[in-house]
Amino acid sequence: HKNRLPGHADVRKKLDLLHQNIQGFIDEKNNSGYFSFKEVTKLLYRVNKLLYQVSELAEKERDGDLGSVAISLERVSSALSPYKFRKKDNDEISGLINAEIILENAVALMDRIIERDKALKARKQRG
Repeated sequence: HKNRLPGHADVRKKLDLLHQNIQGFIDEKNNSGYFSFKEVTKLLYRVNKLLYQVSELAEKERDGDLGSVAISLERVSSALSPYKFRKKDNDEISGLINAEIILENAVALMDRIIERDKALKARKQRG
């Protein structure tokens, strides 16, 4: 069978974790002047995996809001990939800062999606 797609709460949790990880890289860079390219590459793998899952989910549920989350993840992937190929210097954290802002907005959008889910569920129960 195909891999089971994550639920909305799961997607939110994963986005939040990615957001925290990127904040960690920025803090690390500010404190020690360095961050690990290898760690960023691992993070990029997780971003791309989540991007795939959210894209599938958006298509399956025909949900434009989830589609927007997928686009955000594409933008995060683009912001991080120069680090993987060492196209960005270690002093250059603009890509990380960009990714951090995009993820923060994606988490907020997932919160709205989850609120919407609750409202729909409540409406269905009332009949």
